[in-house]
Amino acid sequence: MLAALDLRDAGLRTPGGPADLTGRLVAALADRRLLLVLDNCEHVIDDAARLTGRLLAAAPGLRVLATSREPLGLTGEALCPVGGLPAPDGPAAPPAAAAYPAVRLFTDRAADVSPGFTLDDATTPAVLRICRTLDGLPLALELAAARLRALPVTQVAARLDDRFRLLRRGDRTAAPRHRTLEAVVGWSWDLLDEPERRLAARMSVFAGATDLAAVQAVCAPDAGDVLDVLTGLVDKSLVEATGGRYRMLETIREFAAARLAEHGETGRVRDAHAAYFLDLAQAGDVALRGGGQERWLRRLDAARDDLHAALRHAETTTGLRLVAALAFYWWLRGLRGEGAALARRLVDRLDGPPDGVAEGYALGLLIAALAGGGERSEVDTASRILWTLARPPRHPFLLYLSGMASGPPSPQDAAALHEQAVRDRLLGTDPWSRALGLLGTAMVSLLHGRHAQARADLDGALAGFRALDDRWGMIVTLSTHAEAAYRTGDVASAAAPMAEALELAEQLGSTLDLAELLRTRADGRLAAGDLTGAAEDFRRVRRIAGPAGAPELVAAAYLGLGEIARRDGDPQRARTLCERAVAECPSGWFGADVVRLAALVTLGQLADATGDPAAARAHYRQVLTAGVGVWDVPVVAAAADGLAGPLLRDGDHESAARLLGAAAALLAGTGAADAPAGTPTAVTLREHLGEAAFATAYARGADLPRQRALALVDGR
Repeated sequence: MLAALDLRDAGLRTPGGPADLTGRLVAALADRRLLLVLDNCEHVIDDAARLTGRLLAAAPGLRVLATSREPLGLTGEALCPVGGLPAPDGPAAPPAAAAYPAVRLFTDRAADVSPGFTLDDATTPAVLRICRTLDGLPLALELAAARLRALPVTQVAARLDDRFRLLRRGDRTAAPRHRTLEAVVGWSWDLLDEPERRLAARMSVFAGATDLAAVQAVCAPDAGDVLDVLTGLVDKSLVEATGGRYRMLETIREFAAARLAEHGETGRVRDAHAAYFLDLAQAGDVALRGGGQERWLRRLDAARDDLHAALRHAETTTGLRLVAALAFYWWLRGLRGEGAALARRLVDRLDGPPDGVAEGYALGLLIAALAGGGERSEVDTASRILWTLARPPRHPFLLYLSGMASGPPSPQDAAALHEQAVRDRLLGTDPWSRALGLLGTAMVSLLHGRHAQARADLDGALAGFRALDDRWGMIVTLSTHAEAAYRTGDVASAAAPMAEALELAEQLGSTLDLAELLRTRADGRLAAGDLTGAAEDFRRVRRIAGPAGAPELVAAAYLGLGEIARRDGDPQRARTLCERAVAECPSGWFGADVVRLAALVTLGQLADATGDPAAARAHYRQVLTAGVGVWDVPVVAAAADGLAGPLLRDGDHESAARLLGAAAALLAGTGAADAPAGTPTAVTLREHLGEAAFATAYARGADLPRQRALALVDGR
């Protein structure tokens, strides 16, 4: 300091003056007005603090700006934390990305070492990944840019998972601690005391920001209060603290994780991490079924990174328990795609449910299948596990998810649901399960046309969910109320429950349910002839359902928009949209199968209208041979009607009746086998032929072997 201020030792010697250097410095600055900058105080922090305190007390006109990895700890000290350079949080076009300091620094340095480097559509995604992964740390960005001498930017971005090895070569003229990224972090690490190093290493298992309770439970369950040590890490800039939550930069986390591995503690601390977040997820699973939904959704949102990290690292049994506990949360937050990827990693390692976690296995199968790419056999296996449980499921959401995946129960299972013993075993006796059970039986009643019974059950379910203040339950029940009204053509009665359900879904932030509601309202508006309102809803569904991992709803939106185009007299656009709907649909489960079959029927109708009967028959044949069930009756009936309709219009009544019978032959053994006999075409044929002649002609088709029935349907 004396040298920087040009206060040489000799010039400060006066008779009777201060004898030590510090005293002489104080005497020299006592009457001065100046700003004194002290850089890199962290390695001499105690001495720097003592000297600064003495100088400030003696020199009223002095101000000190100190840079350090931790505060000096003086009264009146104002902290100005310096984080990494800002970078875009998500995708950005090159001009927008170039406005961020982290991107600007990287591209400037990249152009220095790789002349001609520019930020364009090809390079921007890699540059953004580099800037985010390196936390915007200037030295790290400069070291990464230096690698462009030998590697394209995409390769630099791809290798950042091993950032310390990649970023080892820097400016030879820089101080040793600034030549490599590892040296930069190591400089700070070496300044920690042993308890701080131990806690920092253990904190590397956290994937996101976490609270003090989690740090205590996972990192130091037997060490008493860790607040002082954690505060030291915050002061030394190894941990960031915001709003009572603590997080490490990714670069520091990776360095700390390597230290944890060196001490052989990784497995033990990860197990403690998984156990803590399993407890949190299970508490949340229970709390989400009631009035605490919003509060617990926020709490689980804050812990999402660590919940998912625990699931990725957990052994199979703990992992399946986490899947079961997170299933409802994933649904409410529209995280089907992310949940499916995590569940798929687990269930693909297993040939069947491990002991004690059958429900978790069933939920894992359903979650993996619901986001697409699953097999129908997986849905059937999950349904079988549910129906063979000797007790009510510990995770009642399994009932709802199973229904979404496999559709309404078979007639035998539907009948069994009216037996109290079966209902108690499947549904349980707690208020939430009872309300869910009433909702389920109402849906089955709607399927079979028992509207009065459905309305009574829906009223009971809604009262149950209202008593629990369960917004999700109210959303689904109100939506079903509206759907029941739409089915009977009573659009006016659907308005109030649909409006309340949409408001609740917006409040709860339940993306999937919002998309389902909009799809239901769009279908109702379409049926009522409100093409403009329906198109608006379908377009919104298309925007929000994809990111929520609901491809079947995206497909439904394309189908709806295709039907609107067909009614508007634009068959080419209608065909394109319906083909897109078929392409978007996953296979193997109820919601997607219904959409795909409906799109095929519309494609058949379009082919008929444009004079291509062979293409129309091919589409209808796909519907009739798709392994349909009772829930597909309306779609199957439309396909059968499409096959026989042209013959009816041509006056060939007997052939039309026989073709309806052939459709029934293809549907033999399914829940829709009687659908062709109840179509509008069949009703007209009975009027023309009489009941006896119609029955004879119909039987001639229905009695055909499958291959001959297929030939007849194909027009051969």
